[in-house]
Amino acid sequence: MAGLILVSVIVVMGAVGIQQALVVLVFGAVGWMIPGQWLKGRVRVRQKAVLLSLADALDLVTTCVEAGLGLDAALARVAEKSSGPLSEELSRMLREVAMGKLRREALTEMGERMGVEELTGFINAIIQAEQLGVGISQVLRVQADQMRTRRRQRAERAAHEAPIKMIFPLVLFIFPAFMLVILGPAAIRIAASLTGV
Repeated sequence: MAGLILVSVIVVMGAVGIQQALVVLVFGAVGWMIPGQWLKGRVRVRQKAVLLSLADALDLVTTCVEAGLGLDAALARVAEKSSGPLSEELSRMLREVAMGKLRREALTEMGERMGVEELTGFINAIIQAEQLGVGISQVLRVQADQMRTRRRQRAERAAHEAPIKMIFPLVLFIFPAFMLVILGPAAIRIAASLTGV
């Protein structure tokens, strides 16, 4: 907003022409929008990476808890054995717990930072199990099953959407080339017969 006012004042004073002011405004608008779009893209990539690694991480946490480890130790094992944004966030959450923050607060903040619906559901299930005194291994097993079901449903949805996404490239690139190969020789013969060659 301040840049717009500054450009307006400069144009009114006559120091810069209207064309130069428009160029400055256009480049200013582009410079203002591009970082936000880039950041949104990075957030989507990070969320997708978390979503892809969440089911395997949940299976590993479930196995560790069923083998006798506590939840914090199981989460530490997952953070140690895996890589990527999920393990980074788990490590951060465990450091916060080690510094005295309540586990449910650290988990809730991790879910808010990541913004992945499946991760938030997993965190809410853990918090609720702790509050109600339900066995954590049973809750983890149910969450792992739900995560696999959701992954399968996403794969099926992507498979159903694939033919629709292929229509545009087919019509724009493949069909014209195919028609050129099929109709090209016939068009050459028709043109030759019309010219009498």
